[in-house]
Order: sequence, then structure tokens, then C-alpha cells
Amino acid sequence: MYNVYRHLNKNGEIIYIGKSKNLLSRQRNHRDNSSWFDDIDKIEYINLSSKIEMDVAELYLINKYTPINNKKDNRGD
Repeated sequence: MYNVYRHLNKNGEIIYIGKSKNLLSRQRNHRDNSSWFDDIDKIEYINLSSKIEMDVAELYLINKYTPINNKKDNRGD
């Protein structure tokens, strides 16, 4: 299963967009290694059927919302 996920803060603002084949493992990694993980109020995700769909969806959403915690070099600018 391929997934794209969005981290939202308590104000409903998207603060991070990512992708993963294993959501649970990836969220644990964020919890252990991200200084902004405590700002997350909600996690939304989309299931996709292929890696290319996952890659395109992530890039599209990052460019559309420009989350504060996504690095500029991951935006395709």
C-alpha cells in the first residue's frame, strides 16, 4: 500500500506532507526525530495504488500547500 499523509496543527493548518509504504513506521520515525511532532493535532492520509501515484500526489500537495516543515528542495521549485 502506498500512502501520502498530511500533518495538521490545532488550527487545521497543514504543517507537513509526506509519503510512505508503512504509515505506522514512518509516524514513529517522525515522533522520534522531528522537533515539530508535538504540534501535530491530526493526521490525514490517502491510500494509492502505485509508487508513481504516491510520488506525484506528494509533490502536488507540497506545492499546493507549501507546509512549513517540508524542506524547500522537496517542493520541486
